[in-house]
Amino acid sequence: MNGRQIGLSMLLVAFAGFEAYAVYQHGVVGIFMAVLANSATTVAFVDLCIALGSVGPLLYLIRRERSAPARALGVARA
Repeated sequence: MNGRQIGLSMLLVAFAGFEAYAVYQHGVVGIFMAVLANSATTVAFVDLCIALGSVGPLLYLIRRERSAPARALGVARA
C-alpha cells in the first residue's frame, strides 16, 4: 500500500465514521428530513451528489492505486 492509498483509506474511514455518527444522532429519516427541509438544502444535496458521488469514487481511487504498478509495467490483471 502506497502513501496515496493510505491517505484515501483514512479519508474513507473518516467519511464513513462521520456518516455513522450522523445516522446515530439523527436517524436515516432525520437526515432526509433535514436535506429536504427547504429548496436551498435540497439543491445543495443534489449538487453534491452529482459532483462528488461519495464512497464509490473513494473506493475506485483506492483500487486504482493498487493496480497502478501493474498498469505501468503493461501487465494485464485477470
